[in-house]
Amino acid sequence: MPFPVLLVLILLVSVYGVLAGAASLGFIRARRQDPAPDLPEWPSVSVVVPTAGNPDNETVQQIQACDYPTERLEILVPANGPVQHSFRGAAGAAVRRVSVLEDSTEASLLSVPLESATEVAEGEIVLRMPEEGTVPSGWIRSMVRRCTPDTPIVSGPTVVDHEDLFLPRLHALQRLGALGFTGGASYVGVPVHPGLANVTVHVDASRSHPASTDMRRAATFTPAADAAVAVPPVSSFAELVDRQAQWLRRRVQASSWSVQGQAGGLWLLHTVLFACSIVAVALPAWRQPTLIALLGKMGADTVLSLPAANHYDQRGLLRSIVPSELMLVFTLPIAGVWALVASFPEVEF
Repeated sequence: MPFPVLLVLILLVSVYGVLAGAASLGFIRARRQDPAPDLPEWPSVSVVVPTAGNPDNETVQQIQACDYPTERLEILVPANGPVQHSFRGAAGAAVRRVSVLEDSTEASLLSVPLESATEVAEGEIVLRMPEEGTVPSGWIRSMVRRCTPDTPIVSGPTVVDHEDLFLPRLHALQRLGALGFTGGASYVGVPVHPGLANVTVHVDASRSHPASTDMRRAATFTPAADAAVAVPPVSSFAELVDRQAQWLRRRVQASSWSVQGQAGGLWLLHTVLFACSIVAVALPAWRQPTLIALLGKMGADTVLSLPAANHYDQRGLLRSIVPSELMLVFTLPIAGVWALVASFPEVEF
């Protein structure tokens, strides 16, 4: 292997290992923090449930069953057209079918911009959760108690229901690594990109910042287990690559150079590893340094994922670390190219 290539490989893996170790320690310290105290008076909350206009969706019923004062809770169900119909669900929480996007398709209803949702919300706090997500009963309280004017955006964890199947396990393990890095980086003050699924916004703070750039810079992440939303896994290899491409696109387009650097550096590392692996098949001299680099990257990801796996009771996923690493080395370079050429729904924060 040429010395310049070896030097680049060592540098990339070493930097990644240091960042993974620092993020892992940050996540451990974050989860050991004292939980946020209960509020003397719970604020009014509007939960955006992207169910494509179906107010009888199981997700809506989950929200109604959450442990939160029903008189302080409303559920917003996006719908096409100028619809604004309100009724009270069986559990007592108000449910409103509202139009937050004009002439929306079903796909866009499932990715409602939070800035649009805050304009029609009656609550002081707006929460958004993914379609087909599963939430614990304490989800609303856990997210709300951390959302203040000083921390106007709080992103919560999403974990993947893997059902012990191969591709879902790989998806779930990759998600754990992302949670470990996000939780650790947020704890030490490194800017993070708030997720679009499980996120909370303080309405007054949002309305006082018409440009979302300042809001994003104030985003924080909570690793609390009772704030975690479980989501379905990908169903195919193509869907996995598509998710990774959207993840890269959103972070490269972020306003923070740190977030852009995280995404770009991650793609560069996996692309270099992928290229070296291809060359190593034909050239024996490349095999040993490439294998050592892969093992080093695998060790860093194990360190990064272990605290999150313990915290979210998914430690068994670490048995799949080897196929997950090989899959990442193969899929992430493809996802980076796909992120440049593919057309994704434009979702505002």
